[in-house]
Amino acid sequence: MKQVLVISDVPVFKVNAGNRKCIKEYCDVLKELGANVTMLLISNHNTDKNDIKETESYFGKENFILYKSNFVEEVIHSFIMHFRKYVSKNNYRIDDLCHINILYFIRKTTQKKHFDSVIVNYLYYSKILDYCKTKIKALFVHDDYIFNNIRFNRNYFSLMPNDEAKGLQRAPFILAIQENEAILYNYLAPKSSVLCVYSPFKYIKQKINHNNNILFFSGCNAWNIEGITFFIDKVIPLIKNQFNLLIGGKICEILKKKTLASNIILCGVYDNPNTFYQQGDIVINPVFNGSGLKIKTFEALAYGKITVVHKHSSIGIYKKESSPLFIADNEEDFAKILDKILSYGVDRKLYQEQAKRYIDDYNFHIIMQYKKILGTE
Repeated sequence: MKQVLVISDVPVFKVNAGNRKCIKEYCDVLKELGANVTMLLISNHNTDKNDIKETESYFGKENFILYKSNFVEEVIHSFIMHFRKYVSKNNYRIDDLCHINILYFIRKTTQKKHFDSVIVNYLYYSKILDYCKTKIKALFVHDDYIFNNIRFNRNYFSLMPNDEAKGLQRAPFILAIQENEAILYNYLAPKSSVLCVYSPFKYIKQKINHNNNILFFSGCNAWNIEGITFFIDKVIPLIKNQFNLLIGGKICEILKKKTLASNIILCGVYDNPNTFYQQGDIVINPVFNGSGLKIKTFEALAYGKITVVHKHSSIGIYKKESSPLFIADNEEDFAKILDKILSYGVDRKLYQEQAKRYIDDYNFHIIMQYKKILGTE
């Protein structure tokens, strides 16, 4: 049985964010492939204790290692964060957040226990790879950070290209979450093996409703709010057919403060998104900004829904040209596509079958990438 060590400063549970879901899902894939997976969680005083307990419960005591930052480390961390934010305009150096005590702890841990492979999450922990005593070393990047503060005009963690390249070049294997980022990493780390692993989504077949509900399920980050606001303000006035827009998730807490038309229904938070998606056949992803994996796009396809997205929310997806997505460049495109669907110009059963084939192919691709990490390809 292959022994895999996964290192992260993000707990797996509760699965209330895309990065947590991503880590949990690929750990599940590794387990399904027969690996024994151990989680090493880097924590500090801000890490929720219940999240630590739930993560430990998921992996089991024998397969869970906790590193707790000490007071001195947290003071240094806080100083660096403030300095980079206010003096360096959020331009960090690659190893700013990777303290020496963490490196020694991981070296000691990997010397004591035999691991065949290690997967380090996040570029700013790439130096850990130099201290791991394992045969196969991989870096799961999650996001690229080059000029984040300029690209998104916000106070985000940013790296200069030379710093991002330095971190990437430490990794024999680089795990990218979407195709465009994989292309970038191939240029920045030409000697590394770059694998596009995305994040697995289990296909869940649901009954076709044959109604005119349009669904949007989301958290409440700024990009999601901007996306649905664009749809409400710009697209809805152009749609000719009758419909209801059902919105689910934490974003409802923000939208309830606005005056909305009667056909826009805030459904609130769901413990299980399955329940929300059962209410219709059509899903939108109007988000037009952000980075990383387009989770809402893949999630909608994994439920077999007719999926209409802003062109941004198709960037870097698996086999984009052969995907069953409807992609809109602007509000006029969005309205025309939705009117066609609402007028039953799309065979909903046939689309559901196409979505299933796409997701099955997508998940098979992911499994093959992780076999390379296990050395079992």
